[in-house]
Amino acid sequence: MVVDDSAAYRALLVESVNASGFARVVTTAADGREALRKYEEFHPDLLTVDVEMPVMGGLELLQALRAIDPILPILMVSALTTKGARESVRALELGATEIITKPQGATPQASREELRARMRALLEALAPVAPARAVSQPTPRLLVPKSQPRVVGIGSSTGGPGALSTIIPALPRNLPVPVLVVQHMPPMFTASLAEMLARKSAIRVVEVKDGEELLASTVYIAPGGRHLRVRAANAQVFAELTDDPPEHHCRPAVDYLFRSLAQTYREAAMGVILTGMGKDGTLGLRLMKRHGAYVVGQNAESCTVYGMPREAMEAGVVDVEVSASQMAPAIIAAVCRGGRG
Repeated sequence: MVVDDSAAYRALLVESVNASGFARVVTTAADGREALRKYEEFHPDLLTVDVEMPVMGGLELLQALRAIDPILPILMVSALTTKGARESVRALELGATEIITKPQGATPQASREELRARMRALLEALAPVAPARAVSQPTPRLLVPKSQPRVVGIGSSTGGPGALSTIIPALPRNLPVPVLVVQHMPPMFTASLAEMLARKSAIRVVEVKDGEELLASTVYIAPGGRHLRVRAANAQVFAELTDDPPEHHCRPAVDYLFRSLAQTYREAAMGVILTGMGKDGTLGLRLMKRHGAYVVGQNAESCTVYGMPREAMEAGVVDVEVSASQMAPAIIAAVCRGGRG
């Protein structure tokens, strides 16, 4: 079901979904109240929901739907504005599956192609898992890293903000290492993500600035639209933001960060690969593992899209998989009690 108050944008979304080959639109709605009525009638497997609508807005609709079905895939559609970014991150906090930003193509045709490509990729990734229901898993045995990590790098994409909302607030205020996060998101959205996580967490959370010294007990979020890498100088480590070409169609890219962690920290790095489409992160983790780093992946049962963790797992660069709720304890165990050599 496509929910949007703009008739023109509803038509564009319907066209994009139907053209994907992975889903078809069964009905549409112009506001949240109408969408709730039609949800009871059609029981769709997935929804696209405009963030800003009259009568009942997207956030209110999202909360109502989440009360009915906690894992129904809901794609929120947002404008690339400061207000849109804040409301979109709030939607992710409330359980939205992913954010679709309204296309910014130079021409209507370019916008249409941009949206088609984005919807096809999302629907292809979500199609196999849309009917699934989470099952409880036993707590895995956590391996102890050979060397105690001095930094944690986290990579995530689709579903990542939800996973980060579980992981980051569970980290202690005095975590003895810095944590660097690459989340695939547009500019402005990452600042709102950092603000949201900071409100919920004891540990300090910021959107990282170019040239900033990386300190323990701080989570650094890479800004949308810029790559993040680290640079060591005079026994200190600093963040560097660059405008190098995108990797895997992403900037920031997880591989870009992980490569620099491997080169700078070698065996004293920990890599965490979370939910997301594609394979960004795997090549960087290969280099980290070559230097003896410790790697934890998010398990399939707790992923929105088991893509990036699966690629890393199949490449043999993951030491252990855990759920999102078990990830913070795994990080704490590694950086506070790791070290056998």
